[in-house]
Amino acid sequence: MRMKKGIITVSTIVVVILGVFFSLRFIGGRETATNVKTKDDSIVKKNNEVLKNENEESNLGATKTQQGIENTEGESTNEMDAAYINDKSNVGIYTVKKDDTVFSIAKTYMPSQDKSKIVEFIRNRNSIDESYKISEGQKIVIPYEKARATAKAVDSNVNTKEYTIKKQDTLSSIAKNNMPSYAVKQAIEMIKQTNKITNENKIKEGTHIYIPK
Repeated sequence: MRMKKGIITVSTIVVVILGVFFSLRFIGGRETATNVKTKDDSIVKKNNEVLKNENEESNLGATKTQQGIENTEGESTNEMDAAYINDKSNVGIYTVKKDDTVFSIAKTYMPSQDKSKIVEFIRNRNSIDESYKISEGQKIVIPYEKARATAKAVDSNVNTKEYTIKKQDTLSSIAKNNMPSYAVKQAIEMIKQTNKITNENKIKEGTHIYIPK
């Protein structure tokens, strides 16, 4: 009887030991599998992020080439820029081209805005002196209309030159002095169309206009 009880006790102990052993192996196997999966997932995620970043950089590069402006959306912390960072406009870094003026840049990139305000913003934002002088190759911060910048930017100085109206100027005198190769009437009409002038008798001293070349 004692021998039978001993055999039963030993068998029970063996079964318990085997049960614990297999349980530990099963749990360990699951942890290993989980770790491997997490590692693989991290690699996939990392690769996807790299690919996404490469695509974003490629798209940004294409946008910069098209705009001629280095986009700083979401990066600028200057309080002055806040007035122009919205759904329709933004600020960016512009490289000044030959024959550019502060006024021509404002006219080209913010055509729907008050030019005098844009000119003053550019001057103050870039610490330009009262002469408003900028140089080719100089990098300046400018506001720009997104719709205008994403379209093909046409430099207003390519086929025109800037002119500041003087006292006693008339469109007739401006046409004669600046467009000698054209008939006066034709030149006047070209100036009116270029600058959207509806009444040639109401041009004001100090106003900037563009004269066709």
